[in-house]
Amino acid sequence: MLEHLPDELLEGLARMQRSAAQRDAGLQVRADGRSYPVLRHWDGGFAIGSAGAPRLRGLVDLHRGELHLSRCLIVACAEAEGEISYEFKHRTPAEDSPPRDHARPETEAQRRPPGATGH
Repeated sequence: MLEHLPDELLEGLARMQRSAAQRDAGLQVRADGRSYPVLRHWDGGFAIGSAGAPRLRGLVDLHRGELHLSRCLIVACAEAEGEISYEFKHRTPAEDSPPRDHARPETEAQRRPPGATGH
């Protein structure tokens, strides 16, 4: 049905959908001290508006508002219809605690200090 609509109307609908997705998602990509709203996202990547946005690459952070969701290694994939799409090469979920520098003990015996007895 959409193939019978004028091109101008289709372009307007596409702009409205991107705008609505941007408002609803609240996702942002942050890189080099700047934030860019995410227009759409999927399991393997995301897209931002191409107007006024630089070509991002390398490490970026994904946020929903102030909540840090993940740190991502990205590559630019394609630019079309006012969007630049990026693919994740690697994506690590953000943690709210610092990483441990040792493995967590699995059993009670492993939790005891060396030399301590179990009795």
